[in-house]
Amino acid sequence: MALRFCATGHIQQVIGDLRGFSQPTACRCINKVCRALAGLLHEFVQFPSTRREQLVNIQQFYNIAGFPGVAAGIDGTHIEIICPTRQYGEIFRNRKGYFSINVLVAVDARGKILFIDVRHPGRVHDSTCFDRSALKVMFEEHLVEGLLIGDNGYANYTYLLTPFVIKTCEEEVLYNDCHIATRNCVERFFGRWKKKFGCLKTCRHNHIDNTISIVCASAVLWNIHINLNHSNDHDIQNLIIEDEAMAIPPLPGMSGLQYRLAFVREHFTL
Repeated sequence: MALRFCATGHIQQVIGDLRGFSQPTACRCINKVCRALAGLLHEFVQFPSTRREQLVNIQQFYNIAGFPGVAAGIDGTHIEIICPTRQYGEIFRNRKGYFSINVLVAVDARGKILFIDVRHPGRVHDSTCFDRSALKVMFEEHLVEGLLIGDNGYANYTYLLTPFVIKTCEEEVLYNDCHIATRNCVERFFGRWKKKFGCLKTCRHNHIDNTISIVCASAVLWNIHINLNHSNDHDIQNLIIEDEAMAIPPLPGMSGLQYRLAFVREHFTL
C-alpha cells in the first residue's frame, strides 16, 4: 500500500488496485510505513563517511564540467500542504501564494540525497533555511571535505560558491558556465524525484505532520533506489582522483567574495 501510494500519490487508486481494504485502513497503513521509513532517514541520507568516498564524490562533480572541489549541490523546493491553522497559516504561504514547506536538499553528482531539511515553512527564504540548518554547521566546522554550490538565492561563503551576477571578465564567464553545468544535477534531481514519487505532488491533501513523514520516506526510498542502481559501478570504485579536482583552501580571515575571486584566478584563468 505504502509503495503504491508513494508512486501514485492517490489513495483512491491504491484502494482500487488493492481491493478489500477501506480508506481508513489504507491511510493508517500508509502512515505507519512512512513514519517507519522516515525513522531511517539518518541511516540512508548522509554525506560520505570516509575520506576516499568524499574524494570520489568530488571527482565525480569535477568530471561534469571541470569545476573543482564540489562536495554537493544545494537548493530548495516547495512541497504543498493544507493550511495548518488559521492562527499560523500565513507563515506557510509562499511567494507563489499557496501553503507549503520549504525543503532544503543537498545532492551528489548522481542525484543521491546527502542532506535534507524539512523544518521550514514556505514563507522562509532558501538562504534562511540554509543559515538555520545543520548543513551550514557541518561545513563551517569542516566535518565534510569540499565545497557547496548554490544559486544566487544563497550568500557566498568560503565553503559555498554562487555564480557572479555581473561578469567582468572571461574568467568569470567561464566560472559561471561551469558552475551552472555542475549545479544542474540539483535541478535534474528535483524533476526525477517528484516524477518517481507522485505523493510529493499530492501532499496538498495532507496535513503538515503527514507531509513531513512522506517527504522523508521518499528521500529514504530514493537513496535506496540510487544505491541499488550503482552498487556494482566499477568505474566509481576504481575512479582515480586528480589533483585538479581539489579546490584551494581558504586563507584565515578571507571573506566569501574574496575566496571566490581567488578561486577563479586559480582554476579558471584562460
